Amino acid sequence: FRPSVSGEALFTADMGRQEAGATFTPFHRATSSVSVIPGDLGMHVIVNGSEEERTIVPGDLLHVTLPYQNTSPEHLGDVSVTLGYESVLNGLSTTGSSLLDWERLEDVQHGTTNTRRRIQTLRFDKSNVPALADLAPQAEGTIGFVIPTIGVATGTKDALMRISADIEMTVGEKVAKRRTLQMPPVILRYRSDAGLMAHVRYFTEEGAPFGVGPLPPVAGKATVYRVLWSIQKTLHTLDNLSVRGVLPRNVIWTGQHSTDGGTMAYNTSTRTVEWLVNKMPDQVARLDGWFDVELTPSLADVGRFALLVENPSFEADDTVLHERISRMEPSLNTDLASDEQARGKGVVKR
Repeated sequence: FRPSVSGEALFTADMGRQEAGATFTPFHRATSSVSVIPGDLGMHVIVNGSEEERTIVPGDLLHVTLPYQNTSPEHLGDVSVTLGYESVLNGLSTTGSSLLDWERLEDVQHGTTNTRRRIQTLRFDKSNVPALADLAPQAEGTIGFVIPTIGVATGTKDALMRISADIEMTVGEKVAKRRTLQMPPVILRYRSDAGLMAHVRYFTEEGAPFGVGPLPPVAGKATVYRVLWSIQKTLHTLDNLSVRGVLPRNVIWTGQHSTDGGTMAYNTSTRTVEWLVNKMPDQVARLDGWFDVELTPSLADVGRFALLVENPSFEADDTVLHERISRMEPSLNTDLASDEQARGKGVVKR
């Protein structure tokens, strides 16, 4: 049991039959309860506010907190806490690589790291947390640090990490006994890092014009821009992908468009551009699509950037974790920051 558990623990055993592909049919059930006395040291391994298994996005920060309390009537001396990190890629525990960016570890208590082993460790003891030298009954405290996660290579089928903790301590002062506690691991599984890159250009990267019409845009005159959407990922097969964006009243869908896969269409009643893709396999890291829009700014747009596409959104099914991914990007306007030739020419003129 984890050190913080106490009270009655109920165990249940079922005996029955399960045919291939069928549900389990129980024939007999037995139950038994066991009284669990409190451990010497109560500790929790809390990652981003929870002790439970869950999913994270590659690149997320891990905020790790270790609250502890001496729950025994004895003094606890020479306490040490060793956190172990195991990175698992495609079902195999890795050695020499990690899903954690140890160089960016933020640890004000300066724990001792060992990152060369398969199970990488971060250790705290009385040398960096003086309070662990002697914990009186009911004494408590907290150890905390932050470490970023890192991405994985394109085509990775599954990635997860296990974070466990081993605790060693001396119990009692007169007749001291050395004891070891092992915490159950917290499992963090990577969900797909898929996302949408959305931007607008007037010129190609080589300087040839995509667009047509005045630049900067002029009130009452039409200018054609190219909207570029790019779905990018490194992890997991995706199903049922969709990208959507709404065109303002003074922006027209020209009908010119292209995609690497799927279909792109415009709904005139909702003014929505929709790009649908059935599947994006493991080995596919990027899909690109584009469409042209024609903007005719009004006098109300003079002196500011004109809106081109409202809040592009991206959704997809992560087939490994069976989760729905949903992303929202900022609205696109005539501030063409990614277009070197058109940069600074986005404010509407009279």
